[in-house]
Amino acid sequence: MTSHTRWVHASDASESAPVDRRGGDRRRVAVGVPFERRTGDRRMASRMAPPGQAADLRGTAVVIDEWPLVRAGVAQVLQEQGIRLVGEAAAAAEGLHLARTERASILIVGTPGDCSLIEVIRSVRQGPRGPRVIALLTRTPSSELRELLTLETDALLLRSVGQSELGAAVGRVLAGERVVTGPLLSLLAGAPSPTPAVDADGGGGLTSKERLVLARLAQGSSNKEIASALHVSAATVKTHLSHIYAKLDASGRHDALARAMELGLLT
Repeated sequence: MTSHTRWVHASDASESAPVDRRGGDRRRVAVGVPFERRTGDRRMASRMAPPGQAADLRGTAVVIDEWPLVRAGVAQVLQEQGIRLVGEAAAAAEGLHLARTERASILIVGTPGDCSLIEVIRSVRQGPRGPRVIALLTRTPSSELRELLTLETDALLLRSVGQSELGAAVGRVLAGERVVTGPLLSLLAGAPSPTPAVDADGGGGLTSKERLVLARLAQGSSNKEIASALHVSAATVKTHLSHIYAKLDASGRHDALARAMELGLLT
């Protein structure tokens, strides 16, 4: 890759609907409530702000997934994040058309009804700079995950992702970060051997000890587990991790693993 983009890991308030007084009745109208207040935090809760009030939007989004329930769940998270949903579709063709015509800033893709997720992202990347892409994956071979990374997918999440993790990922993607959820990082890394594949001066400047720590990190080991496996203290592990993060220009363990995969250190 020519440039490095930072990677990171990844009670509803009830509101009464307005009342329609036309015809003398009091029918409830299913429209969005313009704003909601949650623990003192003002968030956008509808597509448009009231007349005369500026919309405090963080971006716009299109959702593609064959299941309406999945689209509805994603839409709720976007609303809570202050993202305006400008379109949703079951099929990729319709969704991509909406993303282009509405100039969406984010495209969230799960399982399209008419093609593969990879084909959708290829189509997005073929044209001018398109929206940031968040992929919601089910069971995907590591080879396909690597292709999604090559296509510069902005976030790789499991389709079973929780609302809080999805919301955090959306925020990080908007901030210019790239996100891979922990289980997918482990799958991408496979089961790397704790034996360094290169000498102490290779592998992005990592020492043999740092490579050992990195390999254990990719296996999902905690600091305590790494210390026990390598027969060192927890403080020593923290020191190694600090050096690894600095050398790989990483913000934390998930970012370090993503960078290590980009550099081929875990293959």
